[in-house]
Amino acid sequence: YDDLQALFVRHLPADVNLYNDYHAQMVWAGKHHCRVQSQCEGCPLQPLLRGK
Repeated sequence: YDDLQALFVRHLPADVNLYNDYHAQMVWAGKHHCRVQSQCEGCPLQPLLRGK
């Protein structure tokens, strides 16, 4: 979590609303795609995951 948070802080402008939006999108992706039984097909993060 800390590494991902640091990545966002380094590459995004310091804007609370933007951070909140990114957080909400990550929660959505986790809820709909990253489960015990992963549903990677159609996940918007899939192109960013190396070797998955």
